[in-house]
Amino acid sequence: MASRSLQVEPEIIAPRKHSALSNEALDQIANVLDECFHIPFTRVRIGVDAIVGLIPGLGDLIGGLLSFIFVGAAFARGLPKIAILRMIVNIALDVVVGAIPFLGDGFDAWFKLNRRNYNVLMRYSRSVRPEKEAGKDWLFILGAMCAGVLILCAPLVVIALMWTTMHR
Repeated sequence: MASRSLQVEPEIIAPRKHSALSNEALDQIANVLDECFHIPFTRVRIGVDAIVGLIPGLGDLIGGLLSFIFVGAAFARGLPKIAILRMIVNIALDVVVGAIPFLGDGFDAWFKLNRRNYNVLMRYSRSVRPEKEAGKDWLFILGAMCAGVLILCAPLVVIALMWTTMHR
């Protein structure tokens, strides 16, 4: 008699029984924050996040804080740390670029932070093998870190160029 090997399928990460936010509730929150209003005569949809972002200085901070709903849901569901880190980097990117006058408002309408974070949450929640999903997220994090270093170094390069030009 041939012995069968017992194959155990990995569990799909699902909301814990006491989780207050279902997938449907999170989808509705993402819709309200990013897509609930249609700008007439265009195909552009914006949400409360983009409207609140119009408040100088404070709007993007408020929008960023509201976006932590998805990070909390990911944490409550036990998603991998890379998924949570990806969501936090998305929030940081949205808050930093959103703080730039005019450009930031357009970026908020295009980037749709909450829909992105909802999609990250769903991608990991439905994945049988979350470690397979992590590769592109690590690449995104690495790219964001490199961009951050370049942004921080750019003023130093400009100052060095000005210094050498003035002392010739």
